[in-house]
Amino acid sequence: MAVLAVSAVLGGDYRKSGDVAWTTSGDAQGFHVMTARESEGYAWKTTASLTEPGFDADQWIGNACVTASGDHAVVVYAPRTFTNERTAHGAGRGGFTAVVELASGSVTKLPLMTSLSYYNPGCGADETAVLTQSMGEDRAAPSIAWANQGMVDVFTRTTIRSPGRPVRRRHRR
Repeated sequence: MAVLAVSAVLGGDYRKSGDVAWTTSGDAQGFHVMTARESEGYAWKTTASLTEPGFDADQWIGNACVTASGDHAVVVYAPRTFTNERTAHGAGRGGFTAVVELASGSVTKLPLMTSLSYYNPGCGADETAVLTQSMGEDRAAPSIAWANQGMVDVFTRTTIRSPGRPVRRRHRR
């Protein structure tokens, strides 16, 4: 797209904007966090690629959220095959977890394996994220779901509260 066309679409002051769009994408090389800055005409670039050594994956999958400041993405990622496993690497607690600084692409990997469920991770109205570990089907009666939730401070990259004591939730039938 020519520069003239970009300014016609985004406005004459687009180069002064601090707006950033983000998305994720996975392939055999990793789970990618991508950003596009308005000041650069929303041209997409890979900010960080997340993988773990020792895993041969046809595709890396995951979920992410961005903190309220827009500065950090909290990411849960894993090889696609982890979703079908009933082991420690199963969907309930099989995702690797990292914090990505969106401006620099700096990655801090956290020592937590968390759920690959659609609702994990969860970013709120500040610089924290909630991470969930499911206890697994073998640890609860059919009418009870178990989940462990921890919280991470993305500025310090420290765990505020480790997943620990299970929270009991009864399913309504």
